[in-house]
Amino acid sequence: MQTDIKNELDKSPERVKRMFNSIAGWYDFLNHFFSLGLDIYWRRRSVKLAYSGVCVESVGKFLALDVCCGTGDMLCEFVRFGERLGLSCEFSGVDFSESMIGIASRKLPAISGRLVVGDAMELPFGDNIFCVVSCAFGLRNICDADKGLSEMIRVCQSGGVVAILEFSMPQNRLIKYPYRFYFEYILPKIGELLAWNCDDAYNYLPKSVITFDSPKEIADKMKSKGLNEIKIVPMTFGITNLIYGKKS
Repeated sequence: MQTDIKNELDKSPERVKRMFNSIAGWYDFLNHFFSLGLDIYWRRRSVKLAYSGVCVESVGKFLALDVCCGTGDMLCEFVRFGERLGLSCEFSGVDFSESMIGIASRKLPAISGRLVVGDAMELPFGDNIFCVVSCAFGLRNICDADKGLSEMIRVCQSGGVVAILEFSMPQNRLIKYPYRFYFEYILPKIGELLAWNCDDAYNYLPKSVITFDSPKEIADKMKSKGLNEIKIVPMTFGITNLIYGKKS
């Protein structure tokens, strides 16, 4: 069943880019609506944990990159947390949806020049630059997720952190089956009513989560690509997980 859905799922760059361009205007509202605002907590906690993995005293400037940055919500949390710590920081974001980058630039005018339209499989940055490289709810949308993960590791500094925040299916039976019913049947209907688009975005969402790697599989791939001290942090009964590790 899962294999059939995976084979049917169109993750071509052209389709995914068109889909996200078409829902960009509704994206933030629907993220908060469908998650009951929990997506804010998920990002905030992820940023705090990503920061904690870096020895900030040893870096002259804290450089962070958010891949598949969308409308910039993860970057907003990075900026907010960096200001609280009083660090010298520089933040960058990349996404291949022009509409998403446009919204992110309006949210974050101070860093708009470092928000670029680009391909996660060919990041437009040199090697070993960033203290933290994050990707929130975007890895599963990359046509070749393994290549995207390799690129994130490539641009991360030695001693830096690569952090993946991603949806997964909860394992607790009391949560798993009601959540899956909501996720597969209720959420797509509401999404299509509120933000109708020709690319069926809110039917794509549950299918992309159900067929994607588990947190353990993502962690294993991180390890195989040279990351260590890998941790998996489940959030909200395992609806989302932060998987992060250090580059040797």
